[in-house]
Amino acid sequence: MYDRLHCELRSRFYNPCGIDFLSLVRVRDPVNSSLSGKWTTIHRLASRHKHSYGYSIYRYKNRYHESSESFKPVTIDKQTDAQFMVIIAHTDGVMDGVFFLPIDVLFEKRFLGREEGHCSSHSALLYLPSIDPQRLCKKAREAQSWQSQYFAATLEEFIVVAKKVGIINAGIGSSVRLQSL
Repeated sequence: MYDRLHCELRSRFYNPCGIDFLSLVRVRDPVNSSLSGKWTTIHRLASRHKHSYGYSIYRYKNRYHESSESFKPVTIDKQTDAQFMVIIAHTDGVMDGVFFLPIDVLFEKRFLGREEGHCSSHSALLYLPSIDPQRLCKKAREAQSWQSQYFAATLEEFIVVAKKVGIINAGIGSSVRLQSL
C-alpha cells in the first residue's frame, strides 16, 4: 500500500507540477526523499479509523501492515535537514489527500511534541478541512484550523499549498494543465 499511495502522490501532484521525486531512504535517518534536488522531506501515511475524525500516523507501527522502517514513528530533532513532512491521508488505502507540512511549523504548533520532536499519540492527529468543526473538540478544531492550510485533495489545491510553502514558483499555475486524474 505504501508504494501504491506514493505512486499516486507522484502522479496526481508532483509530476503535473514538474516536481522531481527522488527516494533517499537512509538507515536511521527520518529524511527519506528529495524534491527537485532542493528540499528534503519525510513521507508518512496517516489513516482514519471508524471511531475517529482524526487521521493517525501511528497506526502503521507493525500493527496493520508488514514490518517496515516506513511505518515506524518518526523522531525529529530541530537540527534535521528535512524541510517538510509529507503525510498522505487515506481511508482503507484510498487517498483522501496530502498534508504538506513545513517542519518549522510542526515544531511551532507542537505537532512533533516537545523539543526532542517525538510525536505523542495526541499530538499526531490530522484533521481534514472537510470534517465539520462542530463535531470536534476545541483542541481538534485548533489543529484543524492550522493543518487545513497545508492540505490538498486536488491538483488545484496542491498548487496553492506548494506556492505557499515555496516549492513551486508563483507562475507555475499558468504552465500546469489542470485536469482530473
